[in-house]
Amino acid sequence: MKKRLLVITFVIIFAFGMQSGFLGTSFVRGFMDGWNSHDSNPTEHVMFLDVHLTPEVSGSTVGQLINEKTGEVIPANIRSATLSMAPDSLFLTFETISAFILIGTIIMIAVYFIKIVVAVNRSIVFDWINVKRIRYMGIGLLVVFVLDFGNFIYSKILVDRLIEIEGYRTIGDESFSFLYFILGLSALLIAEVFAIGLRLREEQELTI
Repeated sequence: MKKRLLVITFVIIFAFGMQSGFLGTSFVRGFMDGWNSHDSNPTEHVMFLDVHLTPEVSGSTVGQLINEKTGEVIPANIRSATLSMAPDSLFLTFETISAFILIGTIIMIAVYFIKIVVAVNRSIVFDWINVKRIRYMGIGLLVVFVLDFGNFIYSKILVDRLIEIEGYRTIGDESFSFLYFILGLSALLIAEVFAIGLRLREEQELTI
């Protein structure tokens, strides 16, 4: 049983690390842009902004590509691009602060998760300390979601304010999901189930 627990733990840590790595890429890039903007000439510095596009007319083809092997011109649509733009100080500040909060939150979640695994490995399962740990993990996951959602909304507003491309309209980041929101609520739900079970056990012990 302990071996299965360790295997499952390592798989979860690996999956969480991969997902957090993908999420953290944009925040880290924003942090580096913000950091570099203080050390370089503002007129020389740029920030990179991801733009996601869809044709204004559904089903239409707006652009074209050239197949270098055949020389054929192929109708195509641009779905996403990374643009080099003049820095927006407010956006870079937001991403810099978010990067610090994100890193700290992910470390906190990982630490509490490992503590729970160690406790379960020692046959300490239904305990108030585990309830608190699961709650903190749930809150941490919701914080990660809020940061991701804030970045999603701010990026969309910034893109709509600064960019207009003929034949296209901008859309939100397709990689955004409610995964961390669902996981956070699930963790809080599990914590409440544990808490109810502990209260019932304590009431039964008092009755006896």
